[in-house]
Amino acid sequence: MNKIILIGGPPRSGKTTLAQKVSSELNIPWISTDAFDDIAKGYVSEADRDILFPKSALRRKSGGGNDKMYSTFQTSEIVEAYLKQAETIHSAIKSFVDCANTEGWDYVIEGYHITPKLISTLSVENQNILSIMLVSTNGDEVIDRSKESNTKQDWLRDNTKNQETFGKVSKMVTLFSNKINEEAKEFNVKVIDTSENFAVRSEEALNHLIK
Repeated sequence: MNKIILIGGPPRSGKTTLAQKVSSELNIPWISTDAFDDIAKGYVSEADRDILFPKSALRRKSGGGNDKMYSTFQTSEIVEAYLKQAETIHSAIKSFVDCANTEGWDYVIEGYHITPKLISTLSVENQNILSIMLVSTNGDEVIDRSKESNTKQDWLRDNTKNQETFGKVSKMVTLFSNKINEEAKEFNVKVIDTSENFAVRSEEALNHLIK
């Protein structure tokens, strides 16, 4: 039986890093749900786009860049926009999983669009699902890790100039994580908080998915 691995969580919680490690360990491909997001936008009318893709709308309306977006909108608005946009992409993720199962493909799928509710729905319909939700309930740790990152590109480090914005992003990640924790309890989905010790907790998540 093929294997589908789902990794969800807020921005900067370690999803992509974990997906890459799982992909390498198991020698299977991985994909970000951002790809589904970008494709789906092309099939939506301009009249509906801002409603279905509110996070993208906030970015556009504020002129782009983290400083402008986080000074224009409240962190709670931004989190709700993320969650609403995630729901928009759920049907695309489900279709991809259905296709992968039909073809017998193994795949790692990661992104903020993957929520505990979606994992629960897919797990009922498919016995080959392995999943994890990563959160970071200490947003300050996320900021420190971003500033110290030696990666070539980092959307937070590279697109933030105002120190106050880092604090607002920290609050957003914490709020997003708390919402994920609540939903994960409701749907009995495993969560790992990477803010406690990123390296150790990431390794724990990896071991859970490659067991």
